[in-house]
Amino acid sequence: MKKYILLIVAISLSISAQSQKIKQIDEFNFSTATKKDYKSYKQGFEVENLITDLGTFKKGEKLTINKPSDPNLQEFSFIMTGKFSVMNSMAPVYLLRSQSNMPAIISKIRVYKPAMGQQATIVVDMVKDGS
Repeated sequence: MKKYILLIVAISLSISAQSQKIKQIDEFNFSTATKKDYKSYKQGFEVENLITDLGTFKKGEKLTINKPSDPNLQEFSFIMTGKFSVMNSMAPVYLLRSQSNMPAIISKIRVYKPAMGQQATIVVDMVKDGS
């Protein structure tokens, strides 16, 4: 009887260990990902290297934030300052055009899974490059 109990406990532990969702991954291809690909990841999983249609972004990579593509805009459309909120409970503050040409370092890359017919969201945290 004890053998059966130990066997059941061992099986249930192995199943629960395999069903754990991944919260961090080395590389993720956002361009080719399907809804099925997101099932094994936690919401807001972290990525070391993110492959997109715009190129590959790596944690720790240095980059420069150039001017907005529309010369009439006084602020960026997709670059915000402050903390990110999934539910947008905090009003976003967009980076001003006057703050362009700023050197930055990617400190964290997170991907939020698609929900209710919407697309997945990429959040890239950057810090000013002081060097």
